[in-house]
Amino acid sequence: MFSRIINVIKGMLNKGISKVETPEVLAEQAQMELESSVKQLKEALISQITAEKALEQKIKKDSEEVGVWQKRAELAVSKGDDALAKECLKKRQELGQSLENLQTQLEGQKTATAGLRDKLAEHEEKLRKFQTQKKDIIARHQASTATAKAHDILSSGGSGGSALDKIEEKIRQKELMNEARAEVSGMKEKALEDKVKELEASSDLDIELLALKEKVAAASTPAPKMIEMTQSAPEDILLVEEVKDDKK
Repeated sequence: MFSRIINVIKGMLNKGISKVETPEVLAEQAQMELESSVKQLKEALISQITAEKALEQKIKKDSEEVGVWQKRAELAVSKGDDALAKECLKKRQELGQSLENLQTQLEGQKTATAGLRDKLAEHEEKLRKFQTQKKDIIARHQASTATAKAHDILSSGGSGGSALDKIEEKIRQKELMNEARAEVSGMKEKALEDKVKELEASSDLDIELLALKEKVAAASTPAPKMIEMTQSAPEDILLVEEVKDDKK
């Protein structure tokens, strides 16, 4: 039973325990149970040994009585009193029979006493071993508690670092979002710039086309003929100027 208690305590150490059922508390309870069992066995053994000694004294007394009645029977015979001798022999036989019963009872008592002695020695050994294991368990629990506290401290420090990482991640997300917005805004500006360039290119083409048209029109218009000037009357000169005005 107590080995099972030890295994339960060890299992609780491995799996984690509540604040109420600590290994110290369970170990103390188990030790109290062991000590109580040892105490009860000791009391039972004391009672058994007491009864055994009482039987031994009774056997010793009855054995002495048997000898007394034997001598009384012999005395009665020597006196020629056979009837008294028979009575003494009868009393000796009764005491002899009782003595045999007491001897049988004493043997059983001694067997029970030996069993109790063994049981007591077994429980005392269990108690001794348990006390040693109890020290180891408490030391192990204290070490595990210290380790758990150290882990808690490290974990709390790690959580701070994790919080900083989360904050940094959020900042990075905002930076990426701002970069994306800038890129989208740049795309709009670039589209507008492309349209302006396209419009400017179209205007250049229009100007170039207009210049080409003027060039072609100029090439297709005949050049004015030179009029040989001669000495003429002022009327002739006037006529020529009128002709030029008509062509225009």
